[in-house]
Amino acid sequence: MTLYIIGNGFDLKHDLPSRYSNFADYCKLHYPCLFEQVESAFPEISKDSLWSNFEEGLGEPSEKVLKDWYDLNQTDYGNKRDSDSFELFLGDLKKALQEWIRYLNSCISSLCRHYCFEDDSLFLSFNYTRTLEELYGIDSALVKHIHECAERENEEICEGYIFGYGKNIESSHSYIDSFDYQYKDLLKYLSKDYKTKDLEEFLKKGKDISKIIVLGHSLNKIDDTYFDIINKTFPEAKWYVDYTKCMSLIKKMRSVMRIGIKNVKYFKSK
Repeated sequence: MTLYIIGNGFDLKHDLPSRYSNFADYCKLHYPCLFEQVESAFPEISKDSLWSNFEEGLGEPSEKVLKDWYDLNQTDYGNKRDSDSFELFLGDLKKALQEWIRYLNSCISSLCRHYCFEDDSLFLSFNYTRTLEELYGIDSALVKHIHECAERENEEICEGYIFGYGKNIESSHSYIDSFDYQYKDLLKYLSKDYKTKDLEEFLKKGKDISKIIVLGHSLNKIDDTYFDIINKTFPEAKWYVDYTKCMSLIKKMRSVMRIGIKNVKYFKSK
């Protein structure tokens, strides 16, 4: 049995404009105030880096970013206290992201297939899109969207899309005790649990998995918790990890070493 791990590079391979920089363009066009708020909320990060590493940036904000938020929100969100304004900010961001994902899903039917999947396979997707189900006809019972996915046009996403997939914010900010409750409230919106039990339950469907194929996933450390579970659940499995160019190969080799994967082969995506 084969486990496919699907990242955003998979959607990009199908020419789906699913980069966070594409989301930036969407926000700039449809939510210009929110677009400006995002950029002002993360002053330490260059604009290109902010939108290209959006998930990691929100998952692991710096101390300075969080402290600066106190001043920034007073005019942007009507003098509400910091935790309230930050909640509004994340709510607006989530709404915009939901709309963008639904737009991407509406484009899937016009795409062309690029892969032939092996029979008797499971799919762990880190994407919000339904490319596997809509384009390849994969049974939704065989696909786990670890970051959730809106299946229908008016369906809400249960968890916060981007939010909460970095390291534990509160434990990493040891100075938190010196701040008031508002600061702690602000942190709670960025600190959510990994869905480890969901993943473990899904992997029970593949007790005899001997092959793990990674397509379009950067192996970013933000997802190490999940990869560690997979690696420990199937310690004898052979891994096949794709790459696009020399630099991405080097990065993925380093990530594989960090995760502790031993039995691995790399292949270049065409």
